[in-house]
Amino acid sequence: MPLHLDRFIGRTKELEQLRTLRDHPLVTLTGAPGAGKSRLAARHIESEHTGNPDRVLWIDVDRLESGTGLEPLVGEVLDATPGGPRPPGTLPGDQKILLVLDNCEQRVDEAAFLVENLLMNRPDLCVRVTSREALRIPGEVVVGVGPLAVPEPADRNAGHRELLRYDAAQLFVERASSSNPNFVLSQANATAIAELCAELDGLPLSIEFAARWVGMLSVVELLTRVRESTAFLTVASRTASDRHSSQRAVFDASYAALDPAEQALFRRLSVLDGPFGLAPAGAVAGLAADSDSGLTDLLSGLQAKSLLTTELDSPHGVEFHQFRSLRRYAAERLADAGETDETWGRLADWLLARFHPATRRIGPLAHAQVEDPELDQLHGYLWATIEWADRRNDTRNALLVAAAARTLCTRGDEATFRHLATRALRQSAPASDQTVLLIEMATCTRLQGRVMEAQGLAARAVGRADGLDDGTIHGRALIELATCERHNRDFTAATTHARTALGLVGTDDTLNAAACLEHLATTSMAAGDPEGAGLLISGALHSLAASDTPHALATAHALNTAADIALTGDRVVDAEACTLAALSLIPPEAALLHRPLSRLAAIRALQGALPQAMRLRESARSLRRRSPVVERAWLDDWVERVCDDAISGAELVDLAAARTTAEEMTPHRAHAFALGEPWPEQPTRDPVESQLPPRQRTIALLVAEGLTNRQIASRLGVSSRTVVADLCRLRDTLELRSRAQVAAWARTVVTT
Repeated sequence: MPLHLDRFIGRTKELEQLRTLRDHPLVTLTGAPGAGKSRLAARHIESEHTGNPDRVLWIDVDRLESGTGLEPLVGEVLDATPGGPRPPGTLPGDQKILLVLDNCEQRVDEAAFLVENLLMNRPDLCVRVTSREALRIPGEVVVGVGPLAVPEPADRNAGHRELLRYDAAQLFVERASSSNPNFVLSQANATAIAELCAELDGLPLSIEFAARWVGMLSVVELLTRVRESTAFLTVASRTASDRHSSQRAVFDASYAALDPAEQALFRRLSVLDGPFGLAPAGAVAGLAADSDSGLTDLLSGLQAKSLLTTELDSPHGVEFHQFRSLRRYAAERLADAGETDETWGRLADWLLARFHPATRRIGPLAHAQVEDPELDQLHGYLWATIEWADRRNDTRNALLVAAAARTLCTRGDEATFRHLATRALRQSAPASDQTVLLIEMATCTRLQGRVMEAQGLAARAVGRADGLDDGTIHGRALIELATCERHNRDFTAATTHARTALGLVGTDDTLNAAACLEHLATTSMAAGDPEGAGLLISGALHSLAASDTPHALATAHALNTAADIALTGDRVVDAEACTLAALSLIPPEAALLHRPLSRLAAIRALQGALPQAMRLRESARSLRRRSPVVERAWLDDWVERVCDDAISGAELVDLAAARTTAEEMTPHRAHAFALGEPWPEQPTRDPVESQLPPRQRTIALLVAEGLTNRQIASRLGVSSRTVVADLCRLRDTLELRSRAQVAAWARTVVTT
């Protein structure tokens, strides 16, 4: 077996797993190219088998000469063991033979038939295989060899001492110091080393290639070069095989082993930044996401060959992911094939089809966010596609930027959105797309509090829409302009523009017609005409009820407005009925719950139920703070005054307790309390639960809110891999079996 002259680093968990499988007949180590499968197998055998009665026979399949048959070679090696060949069932003493077939991926079919035959006829034999693909024969135990641990984004500026807690960083420092005695880990280069290890996905072979460049390049320069091309890392060991002579050679060998259909899918997936499911994969590949297209078989093939990793613990089902270094290589292959623009174009068309309904909807921004739960998940794809479209001056860029407004603004990145939008408006695009973009710009600007600027943008949108035949887009522009005018208390102009929008939309479009009527009702209420407002909101609710398609959120929004109209007329019972009806239709999302909860708080205050009013008010405030973009309604200030006056005499200790509980409550619990469930009391915590790390408790809360692993990772500033690991530890600690149980536990325990 090979003798390694440098120090082995990390892999404590994998070595422990292999130790438990010491006597198992067949164990296959699989992993991505450069994951260190061969080195791990050698380390395991050194520690567990060398010096024991076992005899170890190591064959590097990759180094066999062309034409050398694997079966006769293995037979010759086995026959040369002491005592020669033995019939089945006979063993000389306690000796076992351990056969290692290293780097089998190029001849995996041949190896599978050989190993199965050997194990059926040689009970004295154990086999260990390293391969990018499992043998898939009976009795095989597959051990996945993943990347080494890399510093999380939040830890990459922690300092050079903290950096050495991560195996990937340890490996880089060890190899860099060995190849260049002048290299020293310091505070100055620690962050760049952390970024480099992450950029190389923690793959040991790539890290070793990079470490050999230290001295010729600084770590910062090295990081820049690595991000530019996979062909850069070429300084390998002189004795390495051709297939391991550079990072690109490692990837070339894996790519060459794919059939043409797998190669096409592999390179086209490079445009997907982050985890992806069947739908986006099929979109970029030009295949339908169904069983007839062969997409699932192709993805399964890439995953089996360790060119894709999978995330099973996702609410969207199984999600796939390409390592960054593999994505860069696949993108280079995509360019070589001349398919780059075609593939990006398919992704752009698919994204626009996903976001198209939002461009046809009149109503608050929050509605579009909640009704499309995939919006945040698609943000990464959308951002990368905008960059491509901007470089290409593609006519789809305006609509892509308009779609991105809904996530960029909620993430607090309004400046980026304005920059992209301004550039997109200068490019060639259909007038309808530019109008949609202007509307989104006006909405985002208004939500940031700059109403006069927003009104100017809305007026530009109306001017562009005047020449269009599309009444819906024209109506959207007019409603946005009317909303700005209402904020500026120009009720006459707001009413005129909203009525014009209603005429353009038409009564057949029940959802948008109801939105126009709801806007007119709010304007009438603000103008001091509650009777007219009541008639208009009744018309909106009637239109929604008569629709063949249920519109739960639009109905809830109209009911909230009806409750506001009832409150202004001192009809508290009617306001309570409308608010509770709205709550029954609204999903437990922070962006939607704060308004009806605040109204219900005012209603309870007017009814004299002060403890309930205080708890509802604190819950509404907490949810409002958690919502990234919240549009203030006309009655919000009045509701706050009613609540403040009612609970001004409350004991400070009671107010503090209500505020603390509300801050920890999930939207699910706040929603349940508003609909009649008891207010959660502080329980006696189980000792195991009380020892959970704060991040695990926070992740549990976010799971209960329905966030994906990627969304949680973005919220906490960590990687998706860390979220998955913390979830696994939490489930092990609490003996929970599924994500649903974690959510249920968080709702009933963490939030109380």
